[in-house]
Amino acid sequence: MWMARVERGRLRRLENGRRGSEVASLLQRWALRDPRLVVGLDFAFSLPGWWLRERGLTSAPELWDLAAAEGETWLANCAPPFWGRGRRARPDLGGRSHFRQTDLSCPPTAGIRPKSGFQIGGAGAVGTAAIRGMPVLAALRRAGFSIWPFDPPRWPLVVEIYPRLLTGPVRKSSRAAREVHLSTSALDQSPALRARAGSSPDAFDAAVSALVMSRYSRELVILPTMTDEVSRLEGEIWHPNALRPGQPDFELALSRSVQWHRTQRRKGKPEVPYVGHLMGVAAIVIEAGGDVTLATAALLHDTLEDQPEQVNAELLAREFGPRVASIVEECSDSEVDVPGQPRDQTSWLGRKQRYIESLKDASLDAVKVSLADKLYNARAIRTDHAVLGPAFWEPFNAGADAQLSYYRGLVRAFRSRTDLQGRWRQLVEEMDETVEAMAQGR
Repeated sequence: MWMARVERGRLRRLENGRRGSEVASLLQRWALRDPRLVVGLDFAFSLPGWWLRERGLTSAPELWDLAAAEGETWLANCAPPFWGRGRRARPDLGGRSHFRQTDLSCPPTAGIRPKSGFQIGGAGAVGTAAIRGMPVLAALRRAGFSIWPFDPPRWPLVVEIYPRLLTGPVRKSSRAAREVHLSTSALDQSPALRARAGSSPDAFDAAVSALVMSRYSRELVILPTMTDEVSRLEGEIWHPNALRPGQPDFELALSRSVQWHRTQRRKGKPEVPYVGHLMGVAAIVIEAGGDVTLATAALLHDTLEDQPEQVNAELLAREFGPRVASIVEECSDSEVDVPGQPRDQTSWLGRKQRYIESLKDASLDAVKVSLADKLYNARAIRTDHAVLGPAFWEPFNAGADAQLSYYRGLVRAFRSRTDLQGRWRQLVEEMDETVEAMAQGR
C-alpha cells in the first residue's frame, strides 16, 4: 500500500510496503502528533445498501466488523454477488445494483467511473481492497478517528477518495504521462519525491491525491453531518467541490463575501466587520447538516439586499450556480418593485411582515438559510442587550417592542414549516427560547 504525507501543502513522505494493520498503527501515531490529521483512503468504505439490509446490518461500522470476521471467506468463496475470481462472471442481481449511489453519482473522468465493490478479481477489481480495508476503518474508529460520513466530522478525520477524480484524465499507465503531470502541475514536491511519485501508477495516485487534498483542505473543514440513510449505509466519495461539476465553490464565496462586504460593519458595532455575521450563519448551516450549496448561499445571503451596486442575481448564478442565486433571492427582504429602482419605502414592520409571510411558501433551502440567519441575530441581540441595556436599540430602525413582535412572528413561521426536521427543528426551538429570553431581558 502506497502512503503519501503532505504538510503545509508540500509532499514530505511517499512510501509503500505496509499492511493494513501497520497502516492503522502508523496513522494513530501521526494523529497523536497532529490531532487535525486528515486521511484519504482509496477503497470503498461500504457496499450497496440493499446487501447490508439483507444481512440485517443497520450501519457501515457493523459491516466493517463482519468483514473482519468473514471477509477472507467472502474472498475465497467468491459467491454472488461477488465475482471475478476463478472465472466467475458478473452475476445478474435481479434488478439490484452492483454499485453504491455514490459510485453512480461520481462524475466520470475521461469516461471512467468507480468500479463495483462486488468485483474481487480481474482487471480493475476493487472489492478485495475494500473488504480488507474495512477492518482498518474499524480499528481507526475505535482509536477515536471520525470516519466520514458515518460519523459527524471531527479531528482526526478519515474520508474515502477516488484518486482518478483528484488526478484528472492522466494516462496513468504511461510513466511519461505521469511525469509530465507532476512536472507541470502547481503541486509542491521535491525532485526526489517527484521521481518516486512518477515511478508507478499507485505511487502517482498516492502523491497527487494527498497534494490535492491539501490544496482543498478548507472544504474538509466544512464537511456536513450526513443524516440520510443512503449516505449512512453506503458512504460518500469525497472530492473537492471545485472539481465537482455543477457544485458551487465555497472558498470563492468566502473570498467574495469579504470583497463585497469589505466596508460594511455590524449595526451598532462599528469595530466588527459584517463578514463575521455571514461566517456565523454559514457555520450554523454547516453544523445543522447543510450541504455546500446551502453553506455557500449562507455566506452570500445578504449580497442582493445590502450590496445591489456590486451584485445581482445573474452574477450569483454565473459564479455559484442557479440554486445558490435562487436561495439568496428568496432570503432577501429588500423590496425592489422595478429592477434598478430604489427600495420600496414602506414601513419597517410592514416590510418585515411581508417577509414573514413569504416564509410559508419559500423553498426549504431558503427557509433553512433564513432560520440560520435569524437565529444568529437573535443570539447576538440577547447577548448584546445584556451588556448594553436599553442603549442597544438606538441604532435600529425599530424599538424593542417592534423587534420582539418581528422575531416572534419569525418563530411562528418557522414552526409552521413541518418540513424542518431533525437538527433544523431543534434550531427552531432554540430560536423560540432565545426570543423569549430577549423579552424577559427588555
